[in-house]
Amino acid sequence: MRIRIFYIPTFILLFLFGGIVKPIHGQTATKWQKCQTVNDLIKLYQQKKDNALLNDCNMILYSGQYILDKNGKPEDLPQLLLYIPSINLNNPEVCAFVENTNGEMFGDSYFMLHALKNGATFDEARDGLSISTQFPERPLNKYDFYKLGKILSSANIPLQEVYLDKMKFMFNHHGCTSEMQKLERIIQKKCAPSDLKEEILKLYQQYRNITTGKQAPKSNLFTIDNKEISLGDFQGKLVIIDVWATWCCSCIEKMPKYIALQQKYQKYKDIIFLTVSIDQDKKIGLWKEKIDIHQMATLNNFIAPGDKSSFCGDYHISGVPRYIVIDKKGKIITAYASLEKIEQIIQTTIK
Repeated sequence: MRIRIFYIPTFILLFLFGGIVKPIHGQTATKWQKCQTVNDLIKLYQQKKDNALLNDCNMILYSGQYILDKNGKPEDLPQLLLYIPSINLNNPEVCAFVENTNGEMFGDSYFMLHALKNGATFDEARDGLSISTQFPERPLNKYDFYKLGKILSSANIPLQEVYLDKMKFMFNHHGCTSEMQKLERIIQKKCAPSDLKEEILKLYQQYRNITTGKQAPKSNLFTIDNKEISLGDFQGKLVIIDVWATWCCSCIEKMPKYIALQQKYQKYKDIIFLTVSIDQDKKIGLWKEKIDIHQMATLNNFIAPGDKSSFCGDYHISGVPRYIVIDKKGKIITAYASLEKIEQIIQTTIK
């Protein structure tokens, strides 16, 4: 299994713990939680309320929850979208609502509904900034970055804090992508001063070293015979790296595809496929066994124990499997590839 920072989807927390609002809105929240259908939501929303803006916020929050509960496939979604209100995120009452409820669920609902109203599919519109156990992982898209840009440039400080915190996972999982780089200036200028803001800005500095076009760190690695080598030794070749560990089930599951990719392009002598295990010294015996068991001998296998190699720190390895591609000049093409992306890069290289 990939080492990741998982979160329990908010709709599950709502179900388990019964409420997402603090006591100030407890009675109102209970009424919304009882809604089981779109008609229930619309009927409650249309009832006369003393605080119309609070009503709008609840409609957005619980409509988003309803759509997620239905796995994005409610038959009456078009009807529901007709009743989704427009609100100003900078309104002090909206800021207070976010602070007193589940800000993440509210923000995700607000922007998901906005995207759905503008023609996005559910898979495009749902949150992609975090990993959920309910939905398969998907690449970050324009709706994710639109959401981040709008929130981080808003005056809604509680919402800013929620999504700044989510960016820590994004760095770990995606690195500092070109889209994320565009957000750095917004964070510097628009986000309120906080320890979290400073933490995110430091991550920009750290991860910038492994962005596309940067010289790849020449980390030291160890062969199966315990010979120390440098990644720089492979300069002049297109270097494909599969970062894995013996205890990682997902790594083992994907290894046959990686081996098949290597065999497909083995006639190209200027392309080299490496595996780098992040197991510790005490696991070297098991590492060697796994290489035999999983028929990895056609690959160039190395290990990078944390106490002897700088590899994990140099490339910010926080989860495996992870795929890295370095060009013939020793520069990073991507430090966060997929197997599909690797083949696209190879095809471009050999043309």
